[in-house]
Amino acid sequence: MKRLAKMFMVTCVAALALAAVATGASAATFTASATGTLTGDQTTNQVFTVSEGGSSAVTCKKAHTSGTIVSTAAATQEVTVSYSECTFAIFGFGNSAATVSSATYELHANGESDVLNTITISVPSLGCKTTVKPQTGLKSVSFTNKSGKLEQSSAIKGIVSTGEGFCPGGTTGTYTGSNLVERVGGGTLSFDA
Repeated sequence: MKRLAKMFMVTCVAALALAAVATGASAATFTASATGTLTGDQTTNQVFTVSEGGSSAVTCKKAHTSGTIVSTAAATQEVTVSYSECTFAIFGFGNSAATVSSATYELHANGESDVLNTITISVPSLGCKTTVKPQTGLKSVSFTNKSGKLEQSSAIKGIVSTGEGFCPGGTTGTYTGSNLVERVGGGTLSFDA
């Protein structure tokens, strides 16, 4: 009986050790060669729609990313994106000039994203705006290693917004776009799944 109990204990300890290793190995991480500053620019247009498959869209041709690397291995990375050359179209027509305020995001290596500040999308010629307030757990964001740089691709759904004037709001907004970021001064950034 003692022998059976001893074998059971050894088996339980081994199983717990394997579970701990498996859990640690499965945690996705952003890795940098050193702390410092990161910078980046769009590789595709940045497109925000108020509703999934929606009739209105804001498209920005330029997006500049900045942020601070506070740890060489982290599960999250905060970035601020400044948008420019933006236009608003409804049902594919219009292309009125639009402005999008800078947005601060918390990117999670697990594929989620949080909006940390209020984002305002304004269309001056129509005298209207759409507001996106802070929100968490938006999905999904993916990451691709690119020769020491990191490409972040957003395919976010479920964004909640409110509209004023002619600009709409909704609860099923989407955001798509890709950005390539790098460490200022050299070094590497990577994503480890």
